[in-house]
Amino acid sequence: MRWFEINLQNFAVNVHGFEQKRLGHRTLYHSPGAGWVEDIADIRELEYGQVILVDPVARTVAFGRDYLGHYPLTCARLPDRLLISDSYVAVHNAVLAHGGALSISEESIALYFTMGFVPHGLSLFKQITNCRATGCYLWQAAKLTCVDLFKPVSIRSCESVQAIGEAIEQEVARCAAQSDKIDVWCSGGLDSSIMAMRFNAKGRRAELLTLSYGEAIHKAHGDGERHFVRAVGKAANAPIRDVDLAPQRFEQLHDLFTAHHNGPVIDLPLPPKYALAAATRDMAITGEAGDTFFGGTKNAMMTWAHHRQPHEPLGRLYALAHGRFFGALGQIFRRGAEMSSYAEAHCEQLVQSYPGDLQRKLFYLNTHEKLSSMIFAQSYFPSQVFGKRVRHPLAALSVYQAAFSVPDHRKFSYPFSKIALTELYGDQLPLLITRRKKSGTQLPLRLYLESLDRSKLDFERLHDTGIFNAQLIERLSDPRTCAELPTSLLYAFVTLNLWLKKKEKCHAEPVSA
Repeated sequence: MRWFEINLQNFAVNVHGFEQKRLGHRTLYHSPGAGWVEDIADIRELEYGQVILVDPVARTVAFGRDYLGHYPLTCARLPDRLLISDSYVAVHNAVLAHGGALSISEESIALYFTMGFVPHGLSLFKQITNCRATGCYLWQAAKLTCVDLFKPVSIRSCESVQAIGEAIEQEVARCAAQSDKIDVWCSGGLDSSIMAMRFNAKGRRAELLTLSYGEAIHKAHGDGERHFVRAVGKAANAPIRDVDLAPQRFEQLHDLFTAHHNGPVIDLPLPPKYALAAATRDMAITGEAGDTFFGGTKNAMMTWAHHRQPHEPLGRLYALAHGRFFGALGQIFRRGAEMSSYAEAHCEQLVQSYPGDLQRKLFYLNTHEKLSSMIFAQSYFPSQVFGKRVRHPLAALSVYQAAFSVPDHRKFSYPFSKIALTELYGDQLPLLITRRKKSGTQLPLRLYLESLDRSKLDFERLHDTGIFNAQLIERLSDPRTCAELPTSLLYAFVTLNLWLKKKEKCHAEPVSA
């Protein structure tokens, strides 16, 4: 864990986990590998890192995380001190230890049910911030502000997809040189299959990790993704290791996730990522960013919806494109209409904050919102719990620059997705993989929920917030009516409830939508 605490009266610092470097009268506190930073704006070029720059003469504190958001950073401002850490839990507990009050943000919970996660720049509590990746934070003159560092990438119409391939290959080689015990988290999807092939090429050797749900589940419900992974393993001549995710193990890992993560997340890969991290020998490789840089389901959904309903607000379409519960906010919240309006306005603001046509906006949104807010955290927190390293070669800054320099239609043209990746690597992969439809992580979720300890279906904590529709909470709390609810909605409430229960008791305050 990395921890930084500064007394804003005398600038005394309590720090551990960060390395230190003197820059004249200033001091740079940085994660390993980020010591080259000399100005806070340099984090535009930073990967896998966090930095804090203290200037006692100007009486300023500037801090931030890497531009694409591989590493998280959380902060809280108290009257006399500033708390900064890569551990949300540490900041949360320190606020309470210093006598600070924490109040639940109803708006953040509305975004959780809309997007599946709480976007960076916010947290589930109003007094704590999970820092934005494309910005730096500046404390000066008793005020803490976020300075936007986003810079668009210019499209070069003559740019070839070969430049993308070169950037990917350079990043693969760089990662491969860091360990001789590399495991690829492989689902048999296009992105992770490409990583499996490339980390078993040019003399490199890696093993594949894939999920197994227990023989009883496989016998009753099929083999899941394992037959895709077997095809990749055979093509790459790579060993495959199964990672147990039977119901009892899922519950243990769900407990770990809700205890350590910087917020609740509806997306299903969270417990699996903890399972994969636990089984990793030293360094893990993922295929993350294939969707965000080169295509993705939201691109297809938004393109189709906007074509069908060209006059519908883009914020509303973007909220719906997450495939979560935006349409049900009126039934979820006591102030459902206000929360629906807030979520739509927030999504509209996000869409309009990025330049370009709709397609370009979507590529930026998927990269700088979902990737930074949720995807990378799914790897970082499990890696910290189990002491492993995780890298995402498709999400290197050089790959980002190359991918965004290429015209968007070279990557996605509805209904075709990941065109550039298929052009670069399709002939290296089994046809079973290149012809596979996008499916996302498939889990026997209903079985997992039915196997949970019944105490985890006690929603009194949520009822006491006063935020939620009381009748819905009653349905959740009754085993007969609970079974009638959509599985994903039940999982969303179970996860939110357990995440809150694992934090100190807090209270909700009315907020303005």
